[in-house]
Amino acid sequence: GHLVEAMECVEGALSRAERETLGTADARVGPLEQALSSLRSSCGLQAAGSIKALDDRVRYVEFAGFRRAELNAKYYKDRNHTVNGRETYWTAARDLFIHMGPDRRSWAIAGQADYHQSVATGRCSEAFARKRHAGLMSPAKWDESA
Repeated sequence: GHLVEAMECVEGALSRAERETLGTADARVGPLEQALSSLRSSCGLQAAGSIKALDDRVRYVEFAGFRRAELNAKYYKDRNHTVNGRETYWTAARDLFIHMGPDRRSWAIAGQADYHQSVATGRCSEAFARKRHAGLMSPAKWDESA
């Protein structure tokens, strides 16, 4: 879980689309692979304990670019309020929160009023946006038509 998410974050710098654009020639991809390997080492991503330490340092995520302006905000980590076994992230006003989906591979942004249903069922009825099959910090696009 944590290893996959941390690596998604690091490997965002060398996404699949970028690899396809660069081609497979070692002369072109090799230096980027070396840089990624160096970044992994410098971030301590080889050891599980380091992954936990990296996760512990994440205090908030910030989003911009949503059509719904209220979704463009900082969301602060709250380990005391979990959904589907994962921490949630809340706006400073605590009117919106982000939670892990029941498939453990998606995230949703919902209103505070939906929190108790999310905890009880693992799902939210009124998600404003969803991100499927991607880590929270990966650059995958959010779907606002949720």
